[in-house]
Amino acid sequence: MVGFERKNQNVLLTSKKTTIINFQLETHVYKLDEISVTTKRDYDWIGDAELFRKNFLGSSVNSKECKIINRETLDFSNH
Repeated sequence: MVGFERKNQNVLLTSKKTTIINFQLETHVYKLDEISVTTKRDYDWIGDAELFRKNFLGSSVNSKECKIINRETLDFSNH
């Protein structure tokens, strides 16, 4: 991850005038632990979804024109 170095600067304000403080942020690369990203949908789900589509819509000429628009809501975990 790329971020910035921490920097502290003490400032003493002795009057009510505007005070301008210039500083520059320095980048810092932070090494993070490895992470794994997974999805709930696996390759079995893709095959199950295709099998469901064929059984639900059939294989006629007309069925090829049909689409399941909310495929992501299908859950085949209890089959």
